Amino acid sequence: MSPLSRKKQKSTRRHFLPLRIGIILTLGALSYGGVILTQLQIINNNEIQDVDVVFITNLLPPPANTIVSRQNVAEPNKTVSTRTHFANRKKKTEKEEHIMFINNTDLDVNDLFSATWLQNVENFLLMDKNRIRTVEDGALEAARRSGVKPNVRMTVDWLDFCVEHLSKWWKIFDAPNNVKPTKTVIGFLRNYTRHGMTMLDETEDGSHRPSTALEDTLALIAFQPYSSNKELGKELTTVSLAATMASLYQAGFGRVVVVGLQPDDVIFTRNAVEFLGESLAGITWGSNVINNTTLSNSTMIGAMQVGHVHVIEPSWFTSKFIQHNVPRSAIVGLQLALKGEMNAQDTIEWLGHTSQRWKYVYLTEPDTILNTRREKLSQLRDAAEKGLVLVPHRLQPIPHDSDIKGLPRHNAISNDKPEFSVRGLDSSQGHSCCDAGNEHPGREGDKCGDFWWKCGYSLQADKDSLKAHKQILKYGFMRLSTGTGVVSLAGTEYGRRCIPRRSGTCISTVLR
Repeated sequence: MSPLSRKKQKSTRRHFLPLRIGIILTLGALSYGGVILTQLQIINNNEIQDVDVVFITNLLPPPANTIVSRQNVAEPNKTVSTRTHFANRKKKTEKEEHIMFINNTDLDVNDLFSATWLQNVENFLLMDKNRIRTVEDGALEAARRSGVKPNVRMTVDWLDFCVEHLSKWWKIFDAPNNVKPTKTVIGFLRNYTRHGMTMLDETEDGSHRPSTALEDTLALIAFQPYSSNKELGKELTTVSLAATMASLYQAGFGRVVVVGLQPDDVIFTRNAVEFLGESLAGITWGSNVINNTTLSNSTMIGAMQVGHVHVIEPSWFTSKFIQHNVPRSAIVGLQLALKGEMNAQDTIEWLGHTSQRWKYVYLTEPDTILNTRREKLSQLRDAAEKGLVLVPHRLQPIPHDSDIKGLPRHNAISNDKPEFSVRGLDSSQGHSCCDAGNEHPGREGDKCGDFWWKCGYSLQADKDSLKAHKQILKYGFMRLSTGTGVVSLAGTEYGRRCIPRRSGTCISTVLR
């Protein structure tokens, strides 16, 4: 029987360019994570603006005449953007430097988990399915083997290759069960798909197209719906998948295959494609569901092919610790297709009608938004071509009053203290977030029994928010205007951190 649903058969030196205002610091004494203050002020929208962006853990109070407010909040059913639509955006300041990679000896194994990676087909086919025993192993098997594999790389400048992982963020305020904030989340995601395609370039005929650097890359999305029996959960699932696909579309991926274990998962894929087709002005698209279980092989978003595979073969998704391991089923299925071990029709569902085209594979989840720079896409491809396995930094969004108003303190961080101010970063304008080294200060003394960054939400944050959130104050907060626009830690869920900068370049030993 076919396994498908049809009934037929690195020690890195980190320094920053000299600050224009002439501050000299010994970074070694600060463990690359010291507090550097430059010209800093709190401005409208309660965001931080500076000449040379620095990381701050203890901000001075704003001047008495400073206006602290936030206007661009995504209200339900209202289109609000923290970025400019690609047709009207500012002229980009492109960064021409080579991508710099962190020495893999300077990485902790936990840093490698972003549920996402990019690698060439040869490396992908070497992945051992028998070692994928948990959901997380689908990502980690590509990157670790008795420690960090020698060919694994993460970027020194996080904005060169990072992802925003959203579901842990919205679960803190009980989405999709909590109606009002769930609608706000949906508003952010709808807004991103409609106005966030900042990597598209305008062509001579007036159309807007992505780069072709990753056109030979096939992306796998290991799919599971969120409370799909509820209408709001269905909508959140659809727009989250659509936003993930939109981030891949603007990066120029050649094909996306959504892999699920339930027969009605394909409906979410179709609805996401239709939503994107309606959202992206001037983009040719088309989709069709055959017999309610199979997505038409001609489904496209612009030049990006979209497929959906319903896996029913238990040996693909059954693993030692997880009975329904979706990432494992996606990896096993694609390996078989690429090795020619499927019948012709099944192969088309995985690879499309151009089965020999695919040179690179990208794995991700349906709530994970890719952030990179258009001018760095070819360098990412070339690194994968050389045999490197590229792992993006997994940013951790944080519930913050500037995004979602009205939540109790155990569900969101206050917007009324300067320590909780947010720094806006725009990768299209040359902004960076420079890796701060192999330290994880937020995890020190972590005894709350939950993820370290969530400790403040369970420690009576409504009584003393600064004390409750002392772990994450070691990082501070940023907002990527070329991403979803929601507030994130300047760090990952496992505690690695980066130093935001609005000028200059992250300097490091370059690894190839």
